[in-house]
Amino acid sequence: EIRTPMNGVIGGIDLIMNSPGNLSSDQKNILEIVKSSSEALLVIVNDLLDLSKIELGHFKLNFQDFNLRDVVDTAVDILGNQILQKGLDVIAFVDPKVPHMLKGDPIRIRQILLNLIGNAIKFTDFGQIVVSVTLSTSSPTS
Repeated sequence: EIRTPMNGVIGGIDLIMNSPGNLSSDQKNILEIVKSSSEALLVIVNDLLDLSKIELGHFKLNFQDFNLRDVVDTAVDILGNQILQKGLDVIAFVDPKVPHMLKGDPIRIRQILLNLIGNAIKFTDFGQIVVSVTLSTSSPTS
């Protein structure tokens, strides 16, 4: 499993960051960068694995109830360090008309958000990034 080593790296970084020893401010910043980069690499690995599953016809969505606001917040939090490093502001807005609980695949939605926000970070030199979720249509089955 190709993801196991990356999860090990991320877990090791977390252990070091939360250890009782005294890390300098510079060391903490370096670990944050390494962790953020590791998480970004894990997203790329997951994307590649998903692509190969799609090509083989083995890709399945995991439908479950989830809170979209939590998914949006988590995606922004994961990329928060990159946003700060570029000196950007981020605004995450979920329209109140969007139901709190939805049925779908929260992991895939988070993946999509991470890709979109990651591209926004990459191609935005200054200012702000706005993540906005609005309701386009509503029906009993959608």
